[in-house]
Amino acid sequence: MKSTLKLTLLCITAFLWAAPAAFADCTAYRNAVDDALALGDHAALKKAYDKVDLCPSATYREAVGRHIAAQLYNKAIAGGASPTVAQLTEVLLYNAPWQALASLGEIERSEKHYAAASSHLQQALVAIDDPVQTPRPPASKQVLQIRQWAEESTLLASTYVPVPHRGNKFEGLGAPSIRGIVIRRVATPIHFVFGQTRFTPDGEKAAADLADILAHQQPAHIELIGHTDRKGTDEVNLALSRARAKTVADFLKSHGVDVSIATNGVGSKDPYPYSDPNGYTQDEKDTMDRRVEMRRN
Repeated sequence: MKSTLKLTLLCITAFLWAAPAAFADCTAYRNAVDDALALGDHAALKKAYDKVDLCPSATYREAVGRHIAAQLYNKAIAGGASPTVAQLTEVLLYNAPWQALASLGEIERSEKHYAAASSHLQQALVAIDDPVQTPRPPASKQVLQIRQWAEESTLLASTYVPVPHRGNKFEGLGAPSIRGIVIRRVATPIHFVFGQTRFTPDGEKAAADLADILAHQQPAHIELIGHTDRKGTDEVNLALSRARAKTVADFLKSHGVDVSIATNGVGSKDPYPYSDPNGYTQDEKDTMDRRVEMRRN
């Protein structure tokens, strides 16, 4: 997976900061921040940024935070370098640009820290979908790549990672679209006891999350498609995949989801489209193969 990480970080380029409108009482604040940036003095930078008394405008301070984050991130990738976890963590002290979140998530994914990777990659999707945070979104291909890494990390996480949301707006992997890119297929992290149709504890949490999402988004129709790994006979796998899809449908209906739901199962005939087959163990690929996929129509 290291080769994938290198390609990823090279594709995540520098980003620009737009200066906020001048605020009369914030000159000393901005000067102190710029002086600390120029010196590369991180302790002084944090101290200057935290001096709220020098600038009464929270909006201005937020814009300066974006400015600091941009400068630190651009410095970290200067000359095609790959940013370190320490550098990215420092960037996130001031703002949460999608570039830093995606870079950190991809490092965590390469190190198989899947729960942390899922969280940061989903936060990157949230930042991309926010036109204030990200006025110029990345290309659709890169958005979909980040989304797939987030989905794979969520499927592989040892504990369930909830979908981020603000009120009734579900984001990250719960978003039906991201900056105009409609998401039709979702590999849900609904896990079952091996060889059974009974949810694991985390699988039930994922199913409850899906019920909440669908209850608020109200799609006209969805299809649930069960999948298994390649262990066992085709006949057993086909029956199990169909039964698991029906189990999820029954759970959703029992939890107030009032949408049209069709179910199907394909056994092991349609493995997950891994982003990097050589970067995952066979057990990890089997885990991603064992899924219930939701398709929005």
